[in-house]
Amino acid sequence: MTSGSVDASTWAEIADRILVIARELQTHGLPDDVIHLVGSEQNVIRFIHRNPGSSPSAVAAGTGLQRSNLSSALRALEAHGLVERRADPADARRIQLWHTVKADANLARLQDGRAETMLSAVAAAAGSHPTAADVERTLAVLDLVEEGIAHQRQASAGFESRPDGS
Repeated sequence: MTSGSVDASTWAEIADRILVIARELQTHGLPDDVIHLVGSEQNVIRFIHRNPGSSPSAVAAGTGLQRSNLSSALRALEAHGLVERRADPADARRIQLWHTVKADANLARLQDGRAETMLSAVAAAAGSHPTAADVERTLAVLDLVEEGIAHQRQASAGFESRPDGS
């Protein structure tokens, strides 16, 4: 399967490089005061940051986690003080998940560390360096891929997102 004029082997190479870079960003150059999270916890807090007030079901569907794995990740995030459960104001029987101020501060330190790692890697590379337009185009492609993966995951789980994101 191809997309436009890009063949499958090129997409596979892009995926491989994304994985290599992701591993480096997760293990090197992070500030000491960042709360280190395992993969499922990272996925959950990232989803909640992007979708504050989501239900646990929406988070499970959006991250591809089974409910038991989501429960474990939420317990760890709550223990770190990064996530709060609140009753839905429209229906107190429903729970909403919110990130905390501590989570915001941790994310800012994490993003600063990752940005520094990326900038120093590009500066250390031989050859020409990407322009701002190159980086914006790369981000647009990554956004498209991420959106497509999320849509496929939700569709395969039988979860259709509603206009309110829940």
